[in-house]
Amino acid sequence: MPYRHGSQSAVLAIAAAFGCPVLATPIGNMAEIMEDGKHALFVEPDNEQALAEGLLRLAGDEELRTRLGKNLKELAQAEWSWDKIARQTVDFYEKIIS
Repeated sequence: MPYRHGSQSAVLAIAAAFGCPVLATPIGNMAEIMEDGKHALFVEPDNEQALAEGLLRLAGDEELRTRLGKNLKELAQAEWSWDKIARQTVDFYEKIIS
């Protein structure tokens, strides 16, 4: 996901659901929701050399791909689930009502 602008599609959610490793640029909220080297591998935006090096690093390191995919899937299940979102929404409304 070498995005150049602060936007994202459902690609991240799909990758997380399947435990796929992610190579991304830290734009938008990417760096806020994922940790570089733990949930994804970040590269500088608009830097073709960094993108190429990141792709080669992922392609050549099975352990890294496996770890990133596993960690991203666990993050999504723990933090991005509908149960978690619903609980946070209820908590928010309870807080502003009181």
